[in-house]
Amino acid sequence: MGAATGELRQRGVRRRHRTKSHAGPERQWPLQIDDFLASGVSGPEDIVRQFDQFFFGCEADDGTIAWAYADRVNPLGATLQPLLGSDIGHWDVIDMRDVLPEAYELVEHGLLNADQFRAFTCDNTIRLHGTGNPGFFDGTPVETYARGLLNAPAGRSRDAREDRRSSPT
Repeated sequence: MGAATGELRQRGVRRRHRTKSHAGPERQWPLQIDDFLASGVSGPEDIVRQFDQFFFGCEADDGTIAWAYADRVNPLGATLQPLLGSDIGHWDVIDMRDVLPEAYELVEHGLLNADQFRAFTCDNTIRLHGTGNPGFFDGTPVETYARGLLNAPAGRSRDAREDRRSSPT
């Protein structure tokens, strides 16, 4: 076996086969490539776990936020971390005091429960900014709450499965 073939096998190419092209010379194409070999992913759980690092900004009136908490349909019961991106700078927001009450309509319409709304409007933002910089909220009105949230086991204020069980989605 040549050096190039050995290198391909180390990168996850299992076998090779030859094809003839009518437009040119014969080519060798990999039969199977393991695109995830270098990622350390060995199963679906490893992919789902990657989303613990991502946060998704959403507008206050976005009803699709409920899908972030839809553990009954998301792979492996996963939930995402949406956060209120607000509409305050939008042309159609005449009074910025209306944004949060509009977001709360997601609870009133049964799309989110109270714990999910708290995560959407507060906790996920604290996790986003405070995980990399635990002192980010020092000296602010939410300092004590943020410190408690960030010091909770696994970075969650409560067991994530408990939040999902109470979900209306």
